[in-house]
Amino acid sequence: MVRVAKPETDGKIQTNEVDKLLGKKFAEGFVAEPKLDGERVLVEKENDKIKLFRENGNVKNSHYPELVEYFSKLNNFPNKTILDGEVCVLQNDFTANFNKLLNRQTTASLRQKLLLKEMPVAFVGFDILKHDGEDLTRQSYDERRSILESTGIRIMPQFSPAELHPFIIKYEMEGVVVKLRSAKYYDDKAQIKLKAWEEHDFKVTGFTSGNRLISALEIETLDGLDAGKVNYVGYPDTEEWAKKVTGMIAVVRYLKYTSNTGNKLKFPVLKELREVN
Repeated sequence: MVRVAKPETDGKIQTNEVDKLLGKKFAEGFVAEPKLDGERVLVEKENDKIKLFRENGNVKNSHYPELVEYFSKLNNFPNKTILDGEVCVLQNDFTANFNKLLNRQTTASLRQKLLLKEMPVAFVGFDILKHDGEDLTRQSYDERRSILESTGIRIMPQFSPAELHPFIIKYEMEGVVVKLRSAKYYDDKAQIKLKAWEEHDFKVTGFTSGNRLISALEIETLDGLDAGKVNYVGYPDTEEWAKKVTGMIAVVRYLKYTSNTGNKLKFPVLKELREVN
């Protein structure tokens, strides 16, 4: 089993803080890449055979046959090579549709043939562990990136950290990964994931019950679009609150992902409840 590099604990930041944080915290020794919402997969070529696998060893060849075919025909992909990257259904260079990727988690032949056309996946490389038998994990990220580019595969676009913020807003990106250019593959603080979080007011339209009287709040945007649910935490679970919570304003922190989730919020967290002024 191949051990993969892990980023430092995810940073959670609001979108309007990204440019300030990136501009001040990260100097010229860092580079920023989009964080695509997909499935992390390693690609290995050994004895002219391709293996796609997760970090836990689970083989994914049967899920993504088009990628097996692609890497089998790739000219600049020698034996004894291992790539690290993201399998995703791309919307553009900066965003991917994770819900569509979930639909690809089938090995039923007929359904898979249909999905291959409707939801083709791409492998976007962001690192390389071995190339033509040479262990690259002790080389710097810049050196590994140069070798990765030589394979001719699709790779993550790069920016200076401060340059990436406008793209986060424009493309509703999930976030960015900031990497230390001099870092070796297994260095503890080689990279930091930053997710772009939003915080806005929503109207509570009702609630659902489960183990508690109020388990989750049903919410909508202030102009009436359904925003799904947010777990009810931090407030009394009483009959009194059950009577008055509908119609209140919920301040919710979330990862903006509306284009893929039908105006539902991703990872919503209830920050505050208040009466309508």
